[in-house]
This record gives sequence, C-alpha cells and structure tokens, in this order.
Amino acid sequence: MPRPEPCPHPYPSKLTFVIAEEVRRLRRSGVAVTEIARRYSVAPSSISAVLKMHVYVPEGVIAVGLERLERAVLREIAQEERVSDEQLAAELIRKGLDRRTLGQG
Repeated sequence: MPRPEPCPHPYPSKLTFVIAEEVRRLRRSGVAVTEIARRYSVAPSSISAVLKMHVYVPEGVIAVGLERLERAVLREIAQEERVSDEQLAAELIRKGLDRRTLGQG
C-alpha cells in the first residue's frame, strides 16, 4: 500500500535554514538552549532538534547513529585533537572511503 502524501502543516514554520545555522553558531558560542528558544519564540525542544541535526540539516551532512560508548570515545578523541566531534567523524569517514577507493578496505 503506498504511503499517503503528507498533509501541509497548518502553521508556517518560525525557523528557516538560515536561522538554524545561526542557532548552531549561538550554541557553539555558549548561549543556552533556553535562551536561543526564547529569542526565536520556539520551544527548547525545537532548538534541540536543530542542534541534533533532526531538522534543517545542511546539504552534505550525513547523520550516523552512534551508541553511547562510541559517541563518548569519539568526543574524547576529538577533544584531544582539538577538533569538533563532527570534524573528526567526517575525517574518519573520508579516510575509510579513500581506503575503499584505493582497494585497501
């Protein structure tokens, strides 16, 4: 049975891709989630969804689910290397793809 077409949301969104990038920038600079939510008149859960890349995902971003231990190890290595978790994950994936492309994987 085919899936039904989604119904349009009855209310326009308060957030946009541009605002989502600003939300991520504000959070990286240390602004609290509740403060960001207040600034944009949305619920903190909406801001969390943006920060966790559940909505308004920039083009080229791939979401990969990690178990709690894997995420903790990734975060620890990223801190030691002084890079973001995302940068480290992207580099690891890039290296894995390079190895596969070269027939070493």
